[in-house]
Amino acid sequence: MESIRKQLGLSVVGILLIVGVLAVTGFLTVKVGLVYFNHYQVKSVLDLLEREQPVAQRSITEIKRFVAKHFSINSIDYIHPEDVKLEQKVASITIQVDYEVVKPMVGNLSVLLSFSEAKSLKVIF
Repeated sequence: MESIRKQLGLSVVGILLIVGVLAVTGFLTVKVGLVYFNHYQVKSVLDLLEREQPVAQRSITEIKRFVAKHFSINSIDYIHPEDVKLEQKVASITIQVDYEVVKPMVGNLSVLLSFSEAKSLKVIF
């Protein structure tokens, strides 16, 4: 009966292992979670572009300036002008944002996150 009582619960080593795993998981979640939050801001800039003004009244250059200005306002500095591609069609303009973020974790360990977001803007004449 005594041996069963000794086996109840976790040892100190077991508790430290669980706390360590939870700490590492939380650390990685916070680091990567911030990148996903910034991606949400990229999506909101594209949604704002659609709501702001009819696209037919803007040139391709004005659209690129609008997007670059709002990326700057939101402190999104890892998207470069060559990452934003605009394609004009007959009744719409497609804006495509493809970018990668390298997030250093610990030492020489890094995580590469790749994002692609597209929005089709209808041209109203």
